[in-house]
Amino acid sequence: MKAKNGAIRLGFGCSFIPGPLTAREALTLLETAFACGIRHFDTARMYGNGESEGVLGELVRQRRDDISLVTKAGIEPPSRLARGLNKFASAFKLAQAKPPAGRFEPDRIQRSVETSLRALKTDYIDALLLHEIRAHEVHDELKRLLETLRADGKIAAFGIATSVEDSEALISAHPELCDIVQVPAQWLDRPRALPPNARLVLHSVLGARLTGFVNRLKADALLARRFHEDSGLTPVDVVEIGRLMLQAAAYRNADGITLFSTSRLERIRRNADLLTAKLDTPSMHALERAMRSLDGARHETMS
Repeated sequence: MKAKNGAIRLGFGCSFIPGPLTAREALTLLETAFACGIRHFDTARMYGNGESEGVLGELVRQRRDDISLVTKAGIEPPSRLARGLNKFASAFKLAQAKPPAGRFEPDRIQRSVETSLRALKTDYIDALLLHEIRAHEVHDELKRLLETLRADGKIAAFGIATSVEDSEALISAHPELCDIVQVPAQWLDRPRALPPNARLVLHSVLGARLTGFVNRLKADALLARRFHEDSGLTPVDVVEIGRLMLQAAAYRNADGITLFSTSRLERIRRNADLLTAKLDTPSMHALERAMRSLDGARHETMS
């Protein structure tokens, strides 16, 4: 995809909300994102141990008409007992229990939506995504419920939020569920088809992807030198490489939304600057060449 007039669209992912922050600090983070021009906010029932929607709801209450609001159903937050056990496990570096997933029974989805509406302090959600759904979990009752929720005005749209592989399977088997396809940024690694008029939402553009890229640059002096010659950046310029990586992904996803997440105000401001920044096309091309080269080397090693 090519960007229209150089514009990119960014959204804020609330998976780390509230995280280590207090509710007031987390709300300040969201208010800062809004003040910096971010209008798309993505959350889920299970984010923040079930607290993310409630924090975001405070912003929604103030700014509902100006916000694109997305939440998810299918993975439930852990119970209070499970949260307590997970804190104990974390303190002693033990394996933690995962939240219940694959909950796509119509009555559970109905309750999940009602809970989300209350927490988000709104009477409708712009989009409801089926969280980590797989093709074999789709059934006719689920499809009918989604259509009913849309007809009743509780959701404006629905879609999927799952892995690249499961998204491809769902697009093939159930394209009517895929008006919105939310996937990790690896979706861009090669050309992939979307249903007609579907909207792509990218996440996990940075994080482990950024760290992995920088570490691989550090291990390949020749490639690092070429990348520096083409972009002016070295492996120690992690923040700038991250901004470039986010800009490149958003540029290629010009018709969709590209998410980022952070718990730091300065990173929100820095990333939001990309909404109006001039596109650094040569550096973006240098980044993509370096990433393709590293991916090619990795595949040769694996084969």
